[in-house]
Amino acid sequence: MPLNDTLREQVGMYLEMMLAFNSIDHDLIWKYIIVVASQLEYLTIHILLVHDCEDPNKFWEYEERTTLNQAVKKLKEKKILSSDIHDIINAIANLRNSVLHRKVLTGITEYAVYKGRKVFYDPDAFQQLTEESTHAIDEINAWLACNK
Repeated sequence: MPLNDTLREQVGMYLEMMLAFNSIDHDLIWKYIIVVASQLEYLTIHILLVHDCEDPNKFWEYEERTTLNQAVKKLKEKKILSSDIHDIINAIANLRNSVLHRKVLTGITEYAVYKGRKVFYDPDAFQQLTEESTHAIDEINAWLACNK
C-alpha cells in the first residue's frame, strides 16, 4: 500500500476539509460524477469517430483537447442523438466541471448542482443524475449498435 495509516489519515482530513465532504456518500457521489462524465466523453467521441467512418479505436488520438461539451456540440451539429440526450450530457459535463476545476477549492458539496439542485444534499437530484446518465449511456450504446 502506498499510504501508511498516518499519511492516509492526513490525506483524508485534507480532502474532507478542501472538498467539504461530510460523509462517505459525498466521496462516492464525487467519484460517480467524474467517472460517468469520463465514460460519456469516451462514448461521445466514439460516436463521432463511427459517424465519420473513422476507426473508433483512435479515441486516444482524437482531437486531444475535445471536451465533453465540445463533443456534444459536434453531435448536435451532425444531428446525432436527440436534444434530450444532448441536454443530459451537457448538464453532466457542467456538473463535472464544477467539481473538478478552480471552484473545487471552495468546497464542492456546497455549490455543485445538477439541473438546479444540489446533488450532494438532495437524494432526488442524485437519483435523477444516475437515471439520466444511465439513459444517455443506453441511448449512445443503442446508436452505436445500429451504426456498426
